[in-house]
Amino acid sequence: MNRKEKRYARVCALQMSYAYDMVRDKGALKDIEIDRNFENMEDILDYAMKLTNKCLDYSKELDELIISKSSNWDISRIAIIDRIIIRLALTEMLYFSDVPAKVSIVEAVEISKEYSTDDSSGFINGILDSIYNKNK
Repeated sequence: MNRKEKRYARVCALQMSYAYDMVRDKGALKDIEIDRNFENMEDILDYAMKLTNKCLDYSKELDELIISKSSNWDISRIAIIDRIIIRLALTEMLYFSDVPAKVSIVEAVEISKEYSTDDSSGFINGILDSIYNKNK
């Protein structure tokens, strides 16, 4: 997949994860709207599903990492979309050896600029960078 397709796969994973968080049913993963203008749709959806499922499988461990780096913040106070973006980036950083950690961080920050608040990108970058620097 090229860079644009990989970004779209991450956005699909964000949408799938958000749908799951709303209803707590993995059947919701298939209910997202897909832009069918990409040639490699099967690869994109495969990557999105792989990323989403791995993220859901390790959500407890990922949340513990997030909590460890968000001092004085209860995880429930972190906006759901920001929490999902951080979880997905951490999933790539920890469980996808073919994706450089810095790429996952940059992608999370860029996706947050489009799908979250103006302040979210700095918060997300801070959490991810802190975890990255600790695990180097």
